Amino acid sequence: MTKVEIKTKICTKCKRELLIDNFGIPPKSRGRLNSQCKDCRTETTNAWKVRNLERIRKTKRAWVLKNPEKVREHMRTCQIVNPIRAWVRGSLGSHRARGFKMKISIDELEKVARNISRCPYCNVELDWLQGNKGHVKPKSPSLDRIHNGNVIDENSIQIICNRCNTIKGNEFGDDLRCRLITMLKYIQGGSQKEIPAGHGLGI
Repeated sequence: MTKVEIKTKICTKCKRELLIDNFGIPPKSRGRLNSQCKDCRTETTNAWKVRNLERIRKTKRAWVLKNPEKVREHMRTCQIVNPIRAWVRGSLGSHRARGFKMKISIDELEKVARNISRCPYCNVELDWLQGNKGHVKPKSPSLDRIHNGNVIDENSIQIICNRCNTIKGNEFGDDLRCRLITMLKYIQGGSQKEIPAGHGLGI
C-alpha cells in the first residue's frame, strides 16, 4: 500500500487549511510542524511581546550588564559591517535616553540616512565610521532637530555633519543655510564644494 504524503495542515488558530510550507518547525521538535501557521504564530509572538515589554527590556538589560565584552564586540562588528545602521541605532538610543519622544523607527531613519551622502549645509561628504572609542568627528553625521522640538519623527529632523550641527546652535535652519551658502560662494567662487575647516564661523 502506497503511503500518501500530507501536503496540507489546518492551523489551530485561524482554522485555515494551508500548505505545510506555511508552518514553521520549532527547535527541538524533532521535525514536527507548529500547530499555528506562520502568520498566526507571528501575531501570537508580537502580542506576547507587547504584554511582556518590560520583562523583555529587563532581561536584555541584565544580559548586557553580564556580557559587556560581547556587547562591545557586537558593536564593533556592526560598525564595520553596517556603519549607517550602527549610527542610526546609536543616535536614536541617545535621544531616547535623553527623554525625547520617538516617532520614527530604526528602519525608517536608516532609509532616510541611506539617501544622504553629504551635509545639506556645507556639502561635506559624511563619514559614517565613528572615531576612536566612539567619539564623533567633524564629518560624522549628526541628527539635527530642525526646530529643537521634543518629538523625533521624519518631519522634525535632518541629518547634517557634526561640525554644522555644532555651530548651528539656536539658529533656524534656513538662516544657517543662507549664511553657509553665501560663504561657500564667496570662498569657492561659486563652486559647490565643501566649506574647508577654518573659514569663518569659528571652525
